[in-house]
Amino acid sequence: MERRVALAQVEAERCLKEAALAKKRKRKGKEEIIVADDLKLETRCSAPQISKEHIFISILRRQIEGKMTVAAIVSWFPISILVNRIVPEQYMDEIFHIPHVKQYCKGNFGSWDPMITTPPGLYVSN
Repeated sequence: MERRVALAQVEAERCLKEAALAKKRKRKGKEEIIVADDLKLETRCSAPQISKEHIFISILRRQIEGKMTVAAIVSWFPISILVNRIVPEQYMDEIFHIPHVKQYCKGNFGSWDPMITTPPGLYVSN
């Protein structure tokens, strides 16, 4: 982690040095191309007056967001396996729904038990 922070600081300092050495500015599209005479480099910076802290925070934020996204995606897999082991079959909350679901799955859509308050369309999703 300390190495990444140091690399981010070096990158921020490099960008600031290039912006400070810039003597020629040209407009090209929406980006500003900065040409440094001493370094003979072209860098693309949208705002060369950005502070070092702002650049460092921006780089650090991207790294943290990337790690959190990967952690969230990776954690869904074991969670789904755990849920499927606990509840391997489709879940139905009350036993008296089963006869009505069997009728509905046979295509008998006209039968309805008035004691059941669940709309019939929800059986299709199960």
